[in-house]
Amino acid sequence: MQDKKIPFFIRIKKAIFNFDEYYNFALEKTRTAVFYYIILMLIVSLIISIAFTYKAYNTVNVLSSELEEVLPNFKIENNELVLDIDEGMVIENEEYKFAIIMDQEKTEITDITYDGALLILKDKIVLKYLDINQKMTYQELLKSREQNTITKQEVFEYLNSNKMVGIYLFVFAITILNIFVTHVFAIFVYGISILTLLGLLISSIFRVGLKIKAVFNMAFYAMTLSILLYMIYMGINILMGFELKYFNLAYNGISYIYITTAILMIKSDLIKQQMELMKIIEVQGQVRKELEEKKEEENKKEQEKDKKGNTKDNKEKKEVKKKDPKSAPEGSKA
Repeated sequence: MQDKKIPFFIRIKKAIFNFDEYYNFALEKTRTAVFYYIILMLIVSLIISIAFTYKAYNTVNVLSSELEEVLPNFKIENNELVLDIDEGMVIENEEYKFAIIMDQEKTEITDITYDGALLILKDKIVLKYLDINQKMTYQELLKSREQNTITKQEVFEYLNSNKMVGIYLFVFAITILNIFVTHVFAIFVYGISILTLLGLLISSIFRVGLKIKAVFNMAFYAMTLSILLYMIYMGINILMGFELKYFNLAYNGISYIYITTAILMIKSDLIKQQMELMKIIEVQGQVRKELEEKKEEENKKEQEKDKKGNTKDNKEKKEVKKKDPKSAPEGSKA
């Protein structure tokens, strides 16, 4: 079957609102369904990355003025952090659930209980937020500078300058790549595969007889609403800190409902097609019977007509014989 050229956003609309369309989705080539899924995940990753980058921009602007007064004097020299205090320090922000941790002795910190944290460690800077975990060593940071040092004053001057645009673009690019790669494989492994198995089970129970390729195609479209709701939820969560405790259950439940409903709709359509086929066969039988009866009647009429014709001919022959008797034989005259 040749795939219909359906615009991407029309596919989204049909995948959410039109269960009858899932039969056509099932008949498509698998690469069409996979391509649809990849484009959808790119859009989702783009939206989430925009929300995250805006949150990072807003957080930097709000906190930079506060941090300039709170943070101790420090500098990065010879690719290492040097503080004016002997011990490390933690600065928390309850509103953003974010923390800045400075420690000139440690190279790694794993026990973080915040939604996000900026770790300024002995040899590197680490940004952790949700699924983001980006690192940059001081050597990488200083390689483009003529001097081998960075002071606190220079850091805050940089934070308040237009040069931060490049940092935000970098954060945006890394975020979209990270989210896309992580979520594409995570949803594929834990979402599409489970949906396919569930679909095959439901198809077997209700005797729909769908092949694995058909169910696999349908699984990509059945995830549509769940993925879009996830995008909205993540955007709200990043920007406002709103959390929904049982969102993952609802997220999975919606896709399960979609694949189940789609298969049952296909089952219903198949039953309707069978009933229509039976009606067609029944009508064809009646028409055939009527034609045979009509033909029999015509044959009977023909036979009756032939009988009447033969009877008439016989009568005419008899009348001719009566009117024209046989001539006397020759030699009978005197």
